[in-house]
Amino acid sequence: MKVQVRGPVPSYTRLDFQAQWRANQQFTVSIVGSNLLDDTHLEESTDLFDIQPSEVRRGVFVHFSYDFGGY
Repeated sequence: MKVQVRGPVPSYTRLDFQAQWRANQQFTVSIVGSNLLDDTHLEESTDLFDIQPSEVRRGVFVHFSYDFGGY
């Protein structure tokens, strides 16, 4: 979706959340929610290079990590 906005990006409030569970020394599971207050909001507008603001959407993610004991 192309965003048609000129000038300053409207103000917005953003809420992100992360809950993490460490099963043991190596394995971790996280759930992450980003931009939870709105479906979308606009970020980064500049007239210097005629760059249009981008639309940031709400997201929910699950993250798994395993530490193989490297460094």
